[in-house]
Amino acid sequence: MKELGLTALGHRMRLRDYCSKQKKVGSDENEMKEKLEKLRALIGASAQSKSRRQTVKDTATTKRQQLRFEFGWKHWSDRRFKQKKVNHGGGSRVWDVPRFATLDDCLEIAKSLFFPSDKSPAGNAKDMSFALGNYSGDVIGDLEENGHLCSFAAERYKRVTGLNRPRLYLLS
Repeated sequence: MKELGLTALGHRMRLRDYCSKQKKVGSDENEMKEKLEKLRALIGASAQSKSRRQTVKDTATTKRQQLRFEFGWKHWSDRRFKQKKVNHGGGSRVWDVPRFATLDDCLEIAKSLFFPSDKSPAGNAKDMSFALGNYSGDVIGDLEENGHLCSFAAERYKRVTGLNRPRLYLLS
């Protein structure tokens, strides 16, 4: 069976059924060769589907190199940061961030989301200063993990906050 390439249980069962039917019916040599070719074609199709599954697995592995974050925008107004709503160019945007993205990388992503062409309803990006913050408007800097200060990385931030989909705010 192994010489024919029949390593899967399903293939062996099909061959057994085929042989038992042939015993009952009786057939000539050409018909048997024809059915054997069909069987080999089935085995080949099975091998192709395995390689297709492997490709899907590789894609999933590549996708895990990205982390999904939500980005929002808060603009300084009346001595506090106010969240910009969707109808004013803000809202919430979901974006895949590289696992080891730095604070500057995330800041650039946020600026590109809310300030396309360096402009927004709140004004020109060149006239503003930016930072990344959390939900309460606190600026994010180094992170404390296990009692040690560590530099920001997207993966580390997700681990420290314990959120499934962390949210970062562009503070302007």
